[in-house]
Amino acid sequence: MLALTLLRAGAHASVPFSLPVAPPASVGEDSPMFYTRPLVDGQRTCVGGKVRKWRGPTETVTSPIYDATTGQRAIIGHLAQMSEPAAVEAVEAAAAAWDRGQGEWPQMTLGERIATIEAVVAKLKESRDRIVNVLMWEICKNSDDAAAEFDRTVVFIEKTIATLRAMDEETAGWRLVSGIMAFVRRAAIGVMLLLGPFNYPFNETYAALIPALLMGNCVVMKIPAVGGLAHVLTMGAWASLLPKGVLNFVSGSGRATVPPMMRTGLVDVLGFIGGSRASDAIIREHPQPHRLKTFLQLDAKNVGVVCADADLDVAVAQCVLGATSYNGQRCTAIKLILVHEDVADAFAAALGKVVMPLPCPPPRGVTPPLHPLTPSSPRSARRSPRCRAGCRGRTASRSRRSPSARSPRTSRSSSATRSQRARASSAATGRHRHPTPTPAPRRKRARRQSMRRATAHRRRGPSAAAAAAAAVLVAAARSRGL
Repeated sequence: MLALTLLRAGAHASVPFSLPVAPPASVGEDSPMFYTRPLVDGQRTCVGGKVRKWRGPTETVTSPIYDATTGQRAIIGHLAQMSEPAAVEAVEAAAAAWDRGQGEWPQMTLGERIATIEAVVAKLKESRDRIVNVLMWEICKNSDDAAAEFDRTVVFIEKTIATLRAMDEETAGWRLVSGIMAFVRRAAIGVMLLLGPFNYPFNETYAALIPALLMGNCVVMKIPAVGGLAHVLTMGAWASLLPKGVLNFVSGSGRATVPPMMRTGLVDVLGFIGGSRASDAIIREHPQPHRLKTFLQLDAKNVGVVCADADLDVAVAQCVLGATSYNGQRCTAIKLILVHEDVADAFAAALGKVVMPLPCPPPRGVTPPLHPLTPSSPRSARRSPRCRAGCRGRTASRSRRSPSARSPRTSRSSSATRSQRARASSAATGRHRHPTPTPAPRRKRARRQSMRRATAHRRRGPSAAAAAAAAVLVAAARSRGL
């Protein structure tokens, strides 16, 4: 659950305000939406230009929308959980298609690549309604926003192609560069690893994918764990029209698939949309990180500023729109609002009056901006509140024990103490024994703590859409020159 916090100028204390959790949005047999529920067979892979049945583990994908007949999240499909060898195979297929720039795709003329991409787009348009419906059910965008995401993507592709054609005509002949006659042309770089986000899985991913393909690069696309079903519906179109290995799909855990792909050294370009810490961790896995070219979109935090002479009705309306559109799950959403202290109380009161009555219906048709929150992974959606509470209880009870109550095997000793015990053991047994290294356990503990912090918002229940309405921090700061 998110909190609405007021920070007074000159005061360091904050007054948290907890919001109630809305009941889960559900649909039953009496709703027309119930009969539009998709069931996507994502138990397949697209590597090396071939769509194959996946024989390994799969993940059941559920919607944040509940099935009123079962009382559980609605099942909308399955997604292949590719292993490390399968992910590495995808990178190797892309490298083979690239062939150091001598592959079929990079050696095509620009006109031939454009014609191929246009043919793929024509095929994708045939699946528009299915893709829009899957976006609506999987990430809970209303039908208008989901349709707009697909249509905006198609418009983007068309404008990108038009711009590229114009740029190609401008650079078609010789020109003078710094006093030297030169023939300047843009060229492909190599193999691109692309990781798209869950909140705009189609639009944002294609905004990086299409330019890379048009220039002749070969791509490995890691589809998101949530929002990946829309990409499964496109596998057939891409595989049937592109040369083999030009575009390869990888699904499953990012922790299990991305580091092995980077460690191969075959990735030349990284396209990533997400957090800076995650991008740093991915880049460090590359054996030659300084050779790696990066296209990163990281850590967007938009700020709204309300001045003392602002029209509060307009300010509240705009801040609510910016903070609650698609639950505020957008990189351009307003995350922080700075309010002049003279109008802070009036602004907060007006904001509460607008936010609190907002309903949270299923995302069908023209609906309010709030919808069920999308979990960050399908697996987290299956963990019941009782299980999460039990896990927290065991962790807490273990941490409350005094150091003297811990057994010697589980006590947290320093590396020097461990070394002393190891030397004593070696002297007693006559065999050399290496001391137990401490960095690895520490890294594991840090990773577990990071995962617990990252999943803290999911521990408040399956739907916190009402809380997302106040996903802003209102700061009444002493304004200077506002």
